[in-house]
Amino acid sequence: CFVLTGCSTKQVHDKYYLKTVYISQKKDVLYSKMNFYNESANEVSAKGITFDEIIEKSELSCGKSIFTGHTELIILNNCDVGDTLEHFLEVWKVSPSCKVVLGSDKLNISSITSDVIDVAIEQKKAPKCDIVTILSDINTDEAHTVYFNSDSSFQQAIIKD
Repeated sequence: CFVLTGCSTKQVHDKYYLKTVYISQKKDVLYSKMNFYNESANEVSAKGITFDEIIEKSELSCGKSIFTGHTELIILNNCDVGDTLEHFLEVWKVSPSCKVVLGSDKLNISSITSDVIDVAIEQKKAPKCDIVTILSDINTDEAHTVYFNSDSSFQQAIIKD
């Protein structure tokens, strides 16, 4: 029975599991940086016109397919938050519990983790900022999250769609 269930070791090692993704938009071009759970994976950067193009280029760059279902953190800069998050939730199949924050383009994305945000929320220094909360709050008026500066300090932020 065990042989017929779950992923084989080969399937697990053939993928990179996305932990953190940074997305920035300048004019019509999307820029991304990705960090992974896999210890052997380096940060991967890509640019493209669509999110699908970014994933394709990132997979070519790292030589493995990228699984997005366990993504913990999305960092956004200068992009349409609502459209981006809806795409990530519906197409990339990112977990609804994935955290969403804003960040500068000089931000070291490996210095920010979902754990840091969880502690900030627990200490009431940051609002609840999972993808579902952000999307539902944007649709009503405005969403509250945090903005990370290039030195990894943060402050409260408001997202309006």
